[in-house]
Amino acid sequence: MRAWVPSAVIIVATVSRLSGESSGTLALGRKALLNEGVATAWKLSQQALTEAPASASAHEFAGEVLFRRGDFARAESEFNQALKLDSNFALAWWGLARTAECQSMHKTANRHFRRALSARSLTLSYR
Repeated sequence: MRAWVPSAVIIVATVSRLSGESSGTLALGRKALLNEGVATAWKLSQQALTEAPASASAHEFAGEVLFRRGDFARAESEFNQALKLDSNFALAWWGLARTAECQSMHKTANRHFRRALSARSLTLSYR
C-alpha cells in the first residue's frame, strides 16, 4: 500500500476538481510550487486567473501561492473569493484555516479546519 503525504493528497484532490481552460495551467502551477518554488508558481497562478477568473480552483491556487509568500492578507482574500464561487471547496477552507492559524486566530482556524474536513468537494482518488 502506498503512503500518501498530505501535499500529494491535496494535489490529487485538487487536480480532480480542475476544469476549463485553466486546468493545465493550474496543474503546471502546482507542480512548480512543489519543485521550482513560488516565483514560477506565482506567474502560473496569475495566468490561471486570467484564463478563468470565475474559477474557484484558480483563486484557491493564487491564495496558496500568496500564503507561501507570507502575504496572508491577500491569501485570505483569494481563499474567500474561491469560497464565493464554491462554498464547499475544502482546499479554500483549509487555506483560510492556515492563514488564521498564522495570525494566532486559533478559534477561527479551528472552525475553518472543521469546515474543510466536512466539505463535500474534497474527493480523494488513490490511483
